[in-house]
Amino acid sequence: MLLAVVLFFVGTSLFFKVDQIPGDLGDARFNMYVLEHGHRWLMRLDSSFWSAPFFYPAPNVITYSDNHLGSLLFYSMFRILGASRETAFQLWAVTLFALNYFVTWFVLKKQKIHGVAAIGTAYLFSFSLAMAAQMSHIQLAPRFMVPVAFWMAIRFLDTGRAKYLHLLLAACAYQIYLGIYTGYFLILSLIPFCLVLFLIRKQWFAVGSFIEDSERGFLFRRALGYATSGIAFVLVLLPLAIPYYQTQRLMGCRAWEEVVTMLPRWRSYLYGPDSYVWGHICNWFGDTLPMRIEHKLFPGILPYLSIAVFLYLCWKRKILRGRAQVGFAMISAMLVLMVLTSYWFGFSAYWFAWKFLPGAGGIRGVTRIMLVLLYPSVFIFGERFGPHGLMDQ
Repeated sequence: MLLAVVLFFVGTSLFFKVDQIPGDLGDARFNMYVLEHGHRWLMRLDSSFWSAPFFYPAPNVITYSDNHLGSLLFYSMFRILGASRETAFQLWAVTLFALNYFVTWFVLKKQKIHGVAAIGTAYLFSFSLAMAAQMSHIQLAPRFMVPVAFWMAIRFLDTGRAKYLHLLLAACAYQIYLGIYTGYFLILSLIPFCLVLFLIRKQWFAVGSFIEDSERGFLFRRALGYATSGIAFVLVLLPLAIPYYQTQRLMGCRAWEEVVTMLPRWRSYLYGPDSYVWGHICNWFGDTLPMRIEHKLFPGILPYLSIAVFLYLCWKRKILRGRAQVGFAMISAMLVLMVLTSYWFGFSAYWFAWKFLPGAGGIRGVTRIMLVLLYPSVFIFGERFGPHGLMDQ
């Protein structure tokens, strides 16, 4: 615990300064406005949350960007306690990073990852170079439901119990309320993760045996639990989805030509100009990237190195089969999403998602998917140190 707290303060000291507002002059002021407007709405000083007074009389103007509904209460709490708008904004940002860090650490500990490895993984997820590159977009910071969602997905596939599906969808829904970008990319990441883990484990045999051996009443209750989870997930998201849907119908989707500039290239995952060491080595990766500031996806050398070491240890059979399966599913989810969203020789498979997936037409900054893919990449770092993993051997 002491080491975890010390490293958290190290990370926050690198990311935040007491006399500075996090972010740039554009997004920071916008985020402060939305949070203060939300606080005023909670205090019944503003009559409508979605129809803020800027661009009056246009309705639903909050849906033009991020809404902060999932984290608004943190900011409002500091305002109620007497903090100024600027101080409350600073404390709100630090709170989000604290939740990213300590929730990740807690989840990894619950999955029996070695304590030191769990701390290192939580640090990499919360304070990596990829997150540092997005500090101008501080609204992307809240990601603490990402590790919870992956954990619940594993527990659901382990047991099949409706309880874990409830918690998985609840984590996804809350992450969408925390930030639509990260919630959207989280769901995209979970689909290949769950599918690959299901296939690697050959769980169709277990599912078939379960159906054959269980009573009809029990199967009905299990199916009812699954259906209830799905319906509740949709109902919880409706208050958020309807205003955004109305705005998208009014204003139209993002133009594909606009989205293309923010689709990752293979060079994007090696482009980290803010690194003291790597930045001098790989600056040339960014020479041909459009909107280079949005393509800083290099997370640091440790996540990439950990994946290579993990694959080597699996080849040498140094990691238990169950933990290796989860690790392979994490790597597979990363690779699938990297291939899906990358722009190659004038083409990207993401065009089909942009064209046909509901809501995807409003997503512009696809490069920000790295903030979710960070978790599978850094999870591999800690996975080697679970029970009967490399450290125990």
